[in-house]
Amino acid sequence: MHRNFFHKMSATNLPRATSNCEPADPDNTLDDRLNTLLNSSGAGYVLSLCPSTQYLIQTPILFAAPNQEISTLGYPTDDTRAVLVVNGPVSNGTGHTTAINGQCANCTGVRLRNVQINGTRGGAPPINGGANIEMGGANSNQLVEYVHSFDPRGWSCLHIAEGSLNCNNATVQNNDIGPAGSDLFQQWADGISMACQNSLVRNNMINNPTDGGIVLFGAPGTRVENNTIWVETNTLLGGINMVDVSPWSGDYKGVVVTNNTIAGGFASSPDDGSATKGTNNEDVVIKIGIAIGPRTWFGPEYANNVSTGGTVLNNQLSGAFSYGIAMSSATNFTVENNFLVGNTSFIGARGPNCSTGDPTPSPAAFVLDINNTAQCTTQSDFQDNTNGDGLTCVLPPPGGDYWPFGGNPNSSSPPVGPAEPSPSSSPSSSHTSAGTIVGIVVGVIAGLLFVALLAWYIRKWALKRSADRSHFNAARSVPKGFVRIVSTQVYRKPESLVQVSSSVHAVMTTEKGYLGVTPPISTADSTEREKEVTSTLMEELRRQNTFESVDESRLSGLAENLDCAITKDYWIEHDTHFMASRGSFFWSSSLFSASFGEAGDAEVAFSIFRRESVLGRVAAVVKKFVYEVSLSRGLSEVAANAAGGKIFTFGSYRLGVHSPGSDIDTLCVVPKHVSREDFFETFEKMLAAVEGATEVSGVPEAYVPIVKAKISGIPLDFLMARLALSSIPDDLSLQDDNLLRNLDERCVRSLGGSRVNDEILRLVPNVEVYRDSLRCIKLWAQRRAIYSNVNGFFGGVAWAILVARICQLYPNATAGAIVSRFFIIMYQWSWPQPVLLKQIEEGPLQVRVWNPKLYPADRSHRMPIITPAYPAMCSTHNVTASTQMIVTEEFKKGADIVDKVIVGTASWSELFQKHDFFHKYRYYLQVIASTASADTQIKWAGTVESRIRQLVMKLEYVDSLILAHPFIKGFDQISHCITEEEVRQVAQGQISDVVAKRTKADIEGVDGASTVFSTTFYIGLLIEPKPLNAVGPRKLDISYPTTEFSKLVKMWEKYDEDSMGLVVRNIKSSALPDYVFDEGERQPKQVLKRPKTGKGSGKSSNTSPDMPNKKRRSDMTQDGENTIPGLSFSSVPLPGDINGVYAPINRAVNDIKTPQLPPGENAAVATGAQ
Repeated sequence: MHRNFFHKMSATNLPRATSNCEPADPDNTLDDRLNTLLNSSGAGYVLSLCPSTQYLIQTPILFAAPNQEISTLGYPTDDTRAVLVVNGPVSNGTGHTTAINGQCANCTGVRLRNVQINGTRGGAPPINGGANIEMGGANSNQLVEYVHSFDPRGWSCLHIAEGSLNCNNATVQNNDIGPAGSDLFQQWADGISMACQNSLVRNNMINNPTDGGIVLFGAPGTRVENNTIWVETNTLLGGINMVDVSPWSGDYKGVVVTNNTIAGGFASSPDDGSATKGTNNEDVVIKIGIAIGPRTWFGPEYANNVSTGGTVLNNQLSGAFSYGIAMSSATNFTVENNFLVGNTSFIGARGPNCSTGDPTPSPAAFVLDINNTAQCTTQSDFQDNTNGDGLTCVLPPPGGDYWPFGGNPNSSSPPVGPAEPSPSSSPSSSHTSAGTIVGIVVGVIAGLLFVALLAWYIRKWALKRSADRSHFNAARSVPKGFVRIVSTQVYRKPESLVQVSSSVHAVMTTEKGYLGVTPPISTADSTEREKEVTSTLMEELRRQNTFESVDESRLSGLAENLDCAITKDYWIEHDTHFMASRGSFFWSSSLFSASFGEAGDAEVAFSIFRRESVLGRVAAVVKKFVYEVSLSRGLSEVAANAAGGKIFTFGSYRLGVHSPGSDIDTLCVVPKHVSREDFFETFEKMLAAVEGATEVSGVPEAYVPIVKAKISGIPLDFLMARLALSSIPDDLSLQDDNLLRNLDERCVRSLGGSRVNDEILRLVPNVEVYRDSLRCIKLWAQRRAIYSNVNGFFGGVAWAILVARICQLYPNATAGAIVSRFFIIMYQWSWPQPVLLKQIEEGPLQVRVWNPKLYPADRSHRMPIITPAYPAMCSTHNVTASTQMIVTEEFKKGADIVDKVIVGTASWSELFQKHDFFHKYRYYLQVIASTASADTQIKWAGTVESRIRQLVMKLEYVDSLILAHPFIKGFDQISHCITEEEVRQVAQGQISDVVAKRTKADIEGVDGASTVFSTTFYIGLLIEPKPLNAVGPRKLDISYPTTEFSKLVKMWEKYDEDSMGLVVRNIKSSALPDYVFDEGERQPKQVLKRPKTGKGSGKSSNTSPDMPNKKRRSDMTQDGENTIPGLSFSSVPLPGDINGVYAPINRAVNDIKTPQLPPGENAAVATGAQ
């Protein structure tokens, strides 16, 4: 009967649009059709439902692959959204309850958007089963938005489950939820139930839930903001609940509940203007506006369990409650600045379910149980009570004039007036605002002021954006004397880049007189001595081969200004699809020699053109890739050709500071119908087929997914961004922030590289000085082995931003002076004070912007260096305690050397001396990744390297270990083995001299012979000194970190136990292999003692995963010397005291005086601290 009724309503009352959407008829195959589409279409598939159509489903619709989407065609937000009706059978209290399920094993990134879910409980008792919508599980980055979910048969409208505590980063936004359940005893239902960590719940409207409006089941790191919860026809137990112990054991650390509006019941009787309260026909109240702690809800049921670590700020309450905010059995919570607005009352009395032995506090705005709430920061108007157990047992009064007059959020007016927050009024049971008429007047005035202020701000923002765009265009224009000719020949006059820089400087300093977030430290010109050392610095950089030739320094801007690069005007041989649009590109060495004056300059130009020729070939491959994917998606030949595709460069090449052999960071921009899976499956194969392409390897699991390759000997790193455009025009610019609309976070991060580079060049006062300074710092960081984002140090973007900041602080300084100040200011920097090139912009889009006040993860960044392009991100989120210590030491050592250079007692070459990593520690960890295939090894080693930082972070928690120092690269070995024992030894990192000298020809035709490809990574271990008077060796138990690391790496979806090896073992410095040293660098090996039987250094890390305890030395294992579980070590006490964790790693650093700026210069200006 129900099916026929719904079918009739769908067919007769609702107009249906079936173009490009999946129809509801025939309804007897509906469930199978929808689920088959999701199962067979793979990752990225969008299941479009028809607007104004009801889908009567008998079973749940199941997401089946990553990044799939279920949505209504055209993305409407009103009642024309498609309606999925839960209509399956029910028997004996169980049956069909769930419409959509996104908890499959591989449902990361799935999206449910712009649909309606009707659970069809219809006043019946609840059914055992799931929520209307079940999402989460062992997945991340899921999205639910613009969904209307209501009347669930089960316990919730929307449930984001925790998985095995590995659900992460779900977003629930802009949904309208409810009504849900009945306020009859145990027939309740939640609005939103969130158990997924690091998630975001915002801008949702939740009407008439009955159990919890928003229920947080722990979900550490989650942010709940700008939601509105209100009731009209039923009683609600809790508005926002932070009471559940399971599944996160009461862990609410990092949870922030802020700026939410919770409106209880209002009077339903007419307001005659003579009273502030009236009656409510349904006796509607919210029993607890915000409930904190399990005892608040469950009484003593969970014994001594507590809720720990949340923050509740700036929430507003209005209407009728029993308790506004109630806290019991909570620790380390912060509850501040929550307030009452409009008319409120606090009403209720003990009900039959209240414990007879415990008193129940009188209704009030803010109540706190002082007996079991500890270490909390709370606002001053909380009332202390001695019992806060089971407060939901209270009942509203059966009638009477107790309900305040007011409005609900579903009306056109706000739920509460815009009057100022009113403080709670003592321990009384009610609170009332001044009066309705006064409130309206104040509200109108405040509203007008707000609109005027908003209009002024929008106008100012628009003017600033327009000015910024003009500045960018001016900065990118070719200076006078440069000529652009696309095709045939190129002539270029070698104007000095100083002219370019000065013109940019003039444009960029007109608005406020300086670049950056603070005024400069000094605007003085460099001294004659600083100019001299700048000259010697440039000579040293040439000797160090940082330019592609000795003359490239004065031509470093050449590549940037060539318009013939990366366009369809390249003639790409063997291309068949784009011959109609291709042009030709030739150049003449004699013409270049004549134009540039020296043959060496033509040599430089040849090098530049060689790189750009490769880029041109890549550009054509990208277009061909988009073309073929477009055809596979059903586009016509014409549409596929028009789909386009374009590449942009970024990184050192875009900044003009690339060196011989450096890679080219390349962004591939594709239209919306090309998926990331296409990029790693189709484009990667096409790239491998390019003539001269080698070492093509994709790492899709990386924080920024990447494909690495070499083409004609030039290394390239490819990122992909899929824009929400049907085609990519050849003249596309990435500067428009609106291009970021509807992109996932990986695409936003990928676009960031090119956008950030352009913004950096726009924000430095002198481009030539900046480039020279950056070349120096990059070379220094590489030589000192601290240039690696993946291993927890700084990457290229971070170093570029740091140098740009110093250039802003000294706009008229030479490169030598910039480098000198760089080390001093960076050593003195007050981390975690962020390094900014400009103020962070919130921007027009709903994308995450770095904000430590909002996001707990951002607060954890140790050395935040923030990208200047919108949306602002932290380029150094990978930094660990160990790598921060190492970088800080290097800043100090660099400052000391440069200070000596300035006074003439040292040379620049000393700054660029090679690191001493393999001489620095007595103990090291070897992480050895091995396979039998060269291609597989590239991917496997890349995966292992991307997880090394996680091992370092786990090692930092081990007792007696001061620091874990990862080396910035791995060492590749190819070993030709003829026995299985040799294969095993190589995989364990033990390569004999016989195997090392054997060639591929030596094993040809030998039965059982094989080749092993291995990559070895190293981590130096700094162990705290042995206490005085201590005797015998000590044990260092690092079995847990190494075992957990091994498990983490082997979770890679392409891991194959039979073909991929992973070994983690400890090794003494005396046993380091020769390949880690340069020729002549290694000191003579010491004579090693013969190891005891069975206790060699070759044991792997596959040991017991017992948790390490920071202070349980008696639990150290007793294995033999040099094995992972119970690593033996001996050390002599250092003179003096180890000054905490951040003691200098190298004792020689203690002898270096703290670097200081010249007199009259104050580093505090850089952070605005002065």
